[in-house]
Amino acid sequence: MVVPAAPKIDPQTGKVPTAKLTADVEVGVLHDDNIFLSAKDPKSDTVIRVSPSISYAKGDPSKDSTEGAYVRVGYKPSAIFYMKNSGDDRVDHQAGIDAGWHGQSAAIDYSGGLQRLSDATA
Repeated sequence: MVVPAAPKIDPQTGKVPTAKLTADVEVGVLHDDNIFLSAKDPKSDTVIRVSPSISYAKGDPSKDSTEGAYVRVGYKPSAIFYMKNSGDDRVDHQAGIDAGWHGQSAAIDYSGGLQRLSDATA
């Protein structure tokens, strides 16, 4: 799931930020000498994965925080490129949300996510 971790205390202010927008990108390269896991006809290829992500958090979801609402949402597509087998290129998608409200003696929390993944794994 893409939902970011609980907000951290800002070292400059000493407080939990009320809202935070985060963008990130991960890039990975892998060479595999048998990408299709075939015992009879192994094929090698280099696979590149590019995964940008964006997330937004407002409020503090921790149980010891003051009363109030919070929301965290995130989205992360992952583009997979095969150097020799470009017909297997794909884009996977992940999105998630956490939302809730904490009072003095009660809390309501929701967490959910969606994924659209292709058949292949890399």
